[in-house]
Parts: sequence; C-alpha cells; structure tokens
Amino acid sequence: MIATSALAQGMGPRIVAVSIQGEIHPITVEIVGHAIERAQADNAAMLLVRINTPGGLLDATREIVQKLDACSVPVVTYVEPSGARGASAGFFVLEAGDVAAMAPGTNTGAS
Repeated sequence: MIATSALAQGMGPRIVAVSIQGEIHPITVEIVGHAIERAQADNAAMLLVRINTPGGLLDATREIVQKLDACSVPVVTYVEPSGARGASAGFFVLEAGDVAAMAPGTNTGAS
C-alpha cells in the first residue's frame, strides 16, 4: 500500500508525504513521482518518504532513486514505524534522501 498526503500546520511550511509499504514495483515509481511533482508544484518545504519494505524490483528502485536525486525539494527518507524495515531496494531508497532517518526498532540494509 502506498499513499500520499500533504501536511500543513496553520500557516507553517508545507510537507508532502508519501509512504512505500510492501514490494517496490512500477506503480511505486508512479506514486513517488506524483508526490515529487506535487511537492515541487506546491513549493513544499520538504518531501517525506516513509519506508517499510522488504525490497523490490531493481529497475523500479533505480527510477525512484533517480527521481529523488533530481527533486528540487529537500527529501527526507524515514524507515518507520518501530519494527519496520528498509531492506534490499528499500535501503537504496533510504540512502537517496537528503536526510535519511530510522525510527527506533527498525532495520535496514542491502541484501
């Protein structure tokens, strides 16, 4: 399941968030791409990519990493919630963020 949302606190900075849950595949590329477009169009202060994945397809991962690298909005990648993982392909997505973080009790790493 993958979802996007826009977060705003009053008149504060706008944050666009996207979640990657489950296997990374071509639809994941589209959803992350739409979140990037939205963040750029809204002049967001940050794009938050929440990660909980066992990994996925190499080509899809490569496309996501390229899109995140080219994003003009600062990207924060975050493995969450506690117990989640950013394994295999998820690790490469995690490392594509300008800031990469993990919640306590999470795991990450490439196979």
